[in-house]
Amino acid sequence: IVPLGAVTSIDQVSPDAGTRLFLCMKAGDLLPALPPARAALGESVPAVTWQNGIRAEAMTQPWFPELLGGVVRATSTMLKPGEVRIRTPGILILGRWPRGPAGDDPILETMRTDLVNAGFDAVTSPDIVADKGLKLVVNLFSGVSPLVLADGSAMPAAARLERNVVIEGARILKAAGIPFHPAGGRGDDVTAMLKHLAGRAARNRTLDGVHNSTWQNLHHAGRRLENDYMNGEIVRLAEGLGRAAPWNQRLLDLLAEVHDRQLGPNALGDDELASRLVDLTDPSPWRADEDDRPSP
Repeated sequence: IVPLGAVTSIDQVSPDAGTRLFLCMKAGDLLPALPPARAALGESVPAVTWQNGIRAEAMTQPWFPELLGGVVRATSTMLKPGEVRIRTPGILILGRWPRGPAGDDPILETMRTDLVNAGFDAVTSPDIVADKGLKLVVNLFSGVSPLVLADGSAMPAAARLERNVVIEGARILKAAGIPFHPAGGRGDDVTAMLKHLAGRAARNRTLDGVHNSTWQNLHHAGRRLENDYMNGEIVRLAEGLGRAAPWNQRLLDLLAEVHDRQLGPNALGDDELASRLVDLTDPSPWRADEDDRPSP
């Protein structure tokens, strides 16, 4: 257990020349937090958006022009106020939004160094937009495991849903012109991601009390589903392109049903999940030449 100092309101913070703002709330809670943060800290404070999804930066930049984007690649859980559980510190990626300037960036490098000294595998990225796009692809399948009950056996319906939301989502991102590659050097491309998913066999229930954000949303029945900013983002982009995203929409609908009925996490068996997917057609298999690559 690591005790940390805290305040109950941001107006209790006294900023100085070294103040940096880490925005760590979930995406749905970001917008209401920005006006009081600006009032307390001023507009010149460098801010980092650590939210999942790809909307946080556009929300934040009008309030904090010196903006960096951040990616969290770690699972942590807060079921009790003030108590956060984490297995390992994990990977943190940060970079100037939308892209980094040429040459050294003292503020960015100081942040990275501080995070490394705190025990994180922290790296900087020249194209944080691409890293956030890739994290969005990862987040697309993160809603499946909290939906179904793992009993130590194979779960073909869950595996099918995970695979198809990733393929569908990556193709929508590519059609929308949104990059999704590991510009910061951390993370797999979609081909490697799908290979990893296909290699998972038996699934066991998590016993150490560490669960992802979707599991927590289902556990705290009153909280808005963060998946609106993940699978919902793919649905929104598809609609803007005149296309459909039926697999991401179906996962979003199933999560909303479980959430609205307050059934809690792991409410469906794999057989029941399979029955909810019979009307959907699998997308064509992903090809390696579809992986997003950095622009030359």
